[in-house]
Amino acid sequence: MTAPRHLLVLLALACSVHSCSADDQPDLQLWQPHPSVIGTSGRNPKVACRLEGSGKKVGALIRSWYRRAGGGALEFLLSRQSPTRQSYGAGVGQRFLIEEDEGGNSFSLIIGNFAAADQGVYYCAVWFNHRYIFGPGTQVIYRDSPPALSRPSLSVYRPSARELREQGRATVLCRARGFSPPELRLRWRLDGEPVDAQAGAGGALSAWAVLTVRAESWRRGVRVSCRAEHLSADPADPPEKSVATERAVPPGCSRTADQQGDLGTEGNWTRGSGSADRSVYTAAAAAMRIAFACYAAACALSAAYGMAVCSVLLARSRARPPEKSSARGRGGAPGNLRERS
Repeated sequence: MTAPRHLLVLLALACSVHSCSADDQPDLQLWQPHPSVIGTSGRNPKVACRLEGSGKKVGALIRSWYRRAGGGALEFLLSRQSPTRQSYGAGVGQRFLIEEDEGGNSFSLIIGNFAAADQGVYYCAVWFNHRYIFGPGTQVIYRDSPPALSRPSLSVYRPSARELREQGRATVLCRARGFSPPELRLRWRLDGEPVDAQAGAGGALSAWAVLTVRAESWRRGVRVSCRAEHLSADPADPPEKSVATERAVPPGCSRTADQQGDLGTEGNWTRGSGSADRSVYTAAAAAMRIAFACYAAACALSAAYGMAVCSVLLARSRARPPEKSSARGRGGAPGNLRERS
């Protein structure tokens, strides 16, 4: 491969991984659904890559795979244009195979006789519109035995009313916890459409990502979703959490942004509980609290009145003199007693 082609490949990879301007983004994108894949001795790992956008079919493009091991240079492994036209890089054996799935518009790399020396980050690529388009990469890891997998737990935090009011923006935070292995990727969707956002960070069992939208868009009504891609999750059904704002205002009424007070804030963040906007129900919740307080006060007054009535009746019964018995015994003595002489 000539030096100019090396530069072209590296430039395309940098644009794909780090994001370029909106004008530079191609219609076609590649996505590798698993941020990591683990292989063991005797078990060949499979790295998947899916085409998104443009309507192009995988069989009409030149499919390639590259590897970067230990932070070194990008290494060309193989490319395939048709079942009969496949080429390999220098020193790369035929144990690397490309498998197509035309129904899913995807292609995968299968690593045969997998060993620890095959570890690295694997990138899929296609030649499209006079440039290379790269996927985000998949970390391929060697283990002596299959590891235990833990599905990530997601939490999404809303922006605070103060940020909306004073800074004119809405920052949504997504946090993932409790996952294993540590490789994880967080993706944002705005009203169902994928969007680029600030890359996440974190430790081995925690990661986060941030999305910022304009305050006007947030007040107008948007749905923000955070999706986790992880080895433990099915790419067709990944863990996902959403928050939304909805203009559910009855006719003749109005609601200002200041009425959307902080609910359950943690620092500068307000935690979302699901797809519904809890601020819409603030007034209803306050009315319910007032009604409950009135009901409790009425019950307390009723109980006090009942106790007072019982006390009065008991006092009157004790103050009344005992009635004399009409029955008398012989000799005029009361009861059956006889009067002594």
